[in-house]
Amino acid sequence: MMGVPVSIVITVTRNDAALLPKLIESMAKQTLRPNKWIIVDDSSDDETQKLVLDAAENNDWITYVQAQTISRKIPRGERISTLFLQGINENGIDWDYCSKIDADIILPENYFEMIIEELENDEELGIASGNCFLRNGEGRNIEKVEFDHTRGALKTYRKECFAKIGGIREVDGWDGLDNHIAQFHGWKTKNFPGILAE
Repeated sequence: MMGVPVSIVITVTRNDAALLPKLIESMAKQTLRPNKWIIVDDSSDDETQKLVLDAAENNDWITYVQAQTISRKIPRGERISTLFLQGINENGIDWDYCSKIDADIILPENYFEMIIEELENDEELGIASGNCFLRNGEGRNIEKVEFDHTRGALKTYRKECFAKIGGIREVDGWDGLDNHIAQFHGWKTKNFPGILAE
């Protein structure tokens, strides 16, 4: 890939005003900051909208999107995948890598630098993710997942892989299904346990 890759991030949120400030802070401190961060608000009725709009006013790479109305009757996973795709459609720039980052995540300062370096170093790697700490009483443990299972809360797609698998499916369980479809098409999917988010 020639030059610095273009990356975007999509975050789907609903009533996450208590969580978003830490994510916004960790995003702003990234050593390799995404070119664009689209935050899709699923009809929040707390301070979420104000928080995101305030952040966007001071950071031109942050975009607030009010989600299209979706029935509350559909499964949560299907709803999230639908809103994630709305964010991609609202993006407006040509990207090399697209990440889905949940609102309750706190990223290490070099998260995107490390993930994109792994993708840049292996052209067969189609979907990559770091891993998460799980709180356990007073301490925390690293969540154990299979090496080829990327975490739905913080995963990054290579554009060519995303196109080959036809994007993500608007179904419950989409974040496991995309790994299988990518592998079927010859792409690697990998979880990097040493790249840890909270």
